[in-house]
Amino acid sequence: MKLKLIKCNSIVETEIYTGAMSLGDIFDQMHTPIYVHGIGNITDNESGYQREPKDARIKAISNRILAKLDKNEINMDSFVDTINLNMRNKAVSQSRLIPLEKGANDFGDVFTYEYIKTDGKFYVVDGQTRLKGAQRALAYLNDIAGVSGSSLAEKIREFKVQVSLTFTENRYDEAMTFYLINEYAKPVPPVGAQKLMYEGFKSGETKWRDEVSNKKQEPLIHAQDISEKLNKDSAVWSGQMSDYNEGPGGRATNLAVTKCVVSVLNAIERTSTAGETLERRKEATYSIIEAFYVGWKKTYSWAFDKNVSPRFSVLKAGTTEIMMGALAFIIENEKGHSLEIGNKTDPQMWHKLFVANFNDLIGTDSRTGKVKLTGIDFFLEGKSGAIGDYSNQAAKSALTKRIYDVLVGRANI
Repeated sequence: MKLKLIKCNSIVETEIYTGAMSLGDIFDQMHTPIYVHGIGNITDNESGYQREPKDARIKAISNRILAKLDKNEINMDSFVDTINLNMRNKAVSQSRLIPLEKGANDFGDVFTYEYIKTDGKFYVVDGQTRLKGAQRALAYLNDIAGVSGSSLAEKIREFKVQVSLTFTENRYDEAMTFYLINEYAKPVPPVGAQKLMYEGFKSGETKWRDEVSNKKQEPLIHAQDISEKLNKDSAVWSGQMSDYNEGPGGRATNLAVTKCVVSVLNAIERTSTAGETLERRKEATYSIIEAFYVGWKKTYSWAFDKNVSPRFSVLKAGTTEIMMGALAFIIENEKGHSLEIGNKTDPQMWHKLFVANFNDLIGTDSRTGKVKLTGIDFFLEGKSGAIGDYSNQAAKSALTKRIYDVLVGRANI
C-alpha cells in the first residue's frame, strides 16, 4: 500500500498528515482502542480510551450504505468527514516519509509512504462507528454472494476515504486527539439538523428528500409546515417559538412544537375519510390547533400574558406536549365513543369546554404539596404550580389522559 500524504499542522506535539486510503486497506490493518473495565488505564496494551459504539448507530450506517441496493448501488456519503488514524510507530515518520520535492519538510509539503505490515496497525482515533457500519454492510454483501453482491462488496473495499494520520507512540497524545475531536467538534444540534432537513426537503433537492425518506422523517416535515404557520400567523403562537441559532429565551423550540403537532396530525389522519389529501389534513390540523389555543386563551387571557405576574407555562414545551396530546385524544375518541364536542375549528366551542370543565383539573403545588390548585393555576411557573412535577414521560402521559378526561367532562367518572 502506497500513500501520498500532506503534512498539515502540529497539534498536541504531534504532526498531522492527510491523505486518502481505501476502506479495504483500513479494514485489513485497523485496531480500535476500546476501554476494558478492570484491565487498567488507557496505556495498557489490552485496554484503550473509547467505548463500543451503539449497535443502532452501526446499523444505521450499514442501512444507509445499502439503501439503494435494489438499484444495485451503494451510498457512501456517510464518509463525507475524515477518518482519524494513528500509527504507534514514530520511526516511520522520521525515516519512511519521502518528500516529493527533495529536502521539503514544511506544512503543505507532500510525502509518499509505502506501508508494510511490520509498521504496525492503524489505530482508529475517530470514525469507528462509520468503519464498523461499512464492515457490516460489506459482510451482508458477502453473504449475498453472487455477481452483484461481490461487485458491490468490492466497491466498498475500494472506496477511498479522507484520512487524518498521525505517528505517535504516546498513547496519551493519541487519546488527547480523540478527546479534542469529541469535546470540541460537536454534532449539529437536533434543532439545527431538523431545520436543515426541512429547508432541504422544501427546496425539492433529491438528496435532501432521500435523506428525509431514509430517516422516515416525512411526518415531522409535514408537521413542521403546520408549526411554521403557527409561528407566523397564529393569534396565540405567532413569535412564540425559538428558531435554530436564535437561542431559546425561555420559549419552546420550533422542533419541540413540531413534535407535538405530529400527534395531532396523526390523529387527524387516523380519523379522516378515505381519499382526503395530505394538504387537507394539514389544513384541518392547523385550524383545530389554532381554535383550541384561541379558546384556551380566551378563557384565561392573563395566563398567556408574559408581562403579568405570576407567569404561567402554557406555551412551554412540556405543557405543549401534554395539551396537544390531550387534543389528539379528543380527535381520535370523538368518533364511535359517544363523544360529541361540536365544531373543533370553532374557538368558541373550545372556550365553552374550558369554562365548563377545566377547573376539574386539580393538583397541589410543587413547593409544599399542600396548596390546592385548580384549572389554570395548575400551570403556574416554578414551584407555585404543579406542572413541574410532570417532567418525565410517564407522568406526562398520565397528565395528558387526565386533561383529556377533564376537557370532555369525564374527570369525575
